[in-house]
Amino acid sequence: MPIVTYRYIQGETLVHKLDPRVKLLMIGSFVISVSRFLDLRPLLPLLLFSLSIYLAARIPFKDVKTVWKYLTIFLLVITGINNLFFPVGLWGEELRPLFQIGPLKVTLEGMFYSLAVVTRFLTVAMPAILFIYTTDPSLFGVTFAKIGLPDKIAYAFDLAMRYVPTLIRNMESTINSQRARGYEVDAVKGGVIHRVLRVVPLIVPVTIDSAVSTEEISDAMELRCFGVAKRRTWYYEIRMRKIDYIFVAIFLAMVITSIILSKTLFKGLWVPF
Repeated sequence: MPIVTYRYIQGETLVHKLDPRVKLLMIGSFVISVSRFLDLRPLLPLLLFSLSIYLAARIPFKDVKTVWKYLTIFLLVITGINNLFFPVGLWGEELRPLFQIGPLKVTLEGMFYSLAVVTRFLTVAMPAILFIYTTDPSLFGVTFAKIGLPDKIAYAFDLAMRYVPTLIRNMESTINSQRARGYEVDAVKGGVIHRVLRVVPLIVPVTIDSAVSTEEISDAMELRCFGVAKRRTWYYEIRMRKIDYIFVAIFLAMVITSIILSKTLFKGLWVPF
């Protein structure tokens, strides 16, 4: 059973070189833009724009295939739920059934609503993946500080962004160490429940190691008088370049255009026939 993890992938693409603040703006811009529509006609261009930026980063698929696998499962579940509990108020007319699988009654309106929701998720998921895989983790803290957050909150976000992959790596190291000692983590007998129970003893050393690391970080911050000064300097600095300002203008234009179009041409759910 693979563990979902992520790591920074170094690269020389334009996306890698963008200021991390611009990448955060990119995520926020796509979130605001897609949330304005339930109409596939404006959502598809937004999806293509998001896909073009994602492909420009040239992230090897082997490094993100596990993420996309679980994302695909999530989207399929969301699609099924949307068809099962389609909000009739969005349409206001009699629903037109297509077919039925058990309790799942698929209607034409429900299908287009599901496609719109899935398109929304995909459009936002790609820039979110880009931020994680193309941003150096050492820049997380200074990025959040530069967008105006207090240093304590910025550093808390920094530690949170680093904590999950660190915890997963420790878990993988513990599992590999126990395998080398003959402990059958992936025992076939007993099914899924038996495999889960065999992983439980491995959680104890990982939890203890996590607690010790947390204490060490806390002591190190106290020794350096973290929080005494209102503002602090950061080891790494980030500066906006001309290309960053160009992308800022593009994303802001995208948001403004989406708001205008959602109030004029593309209102509500769209069903072509």
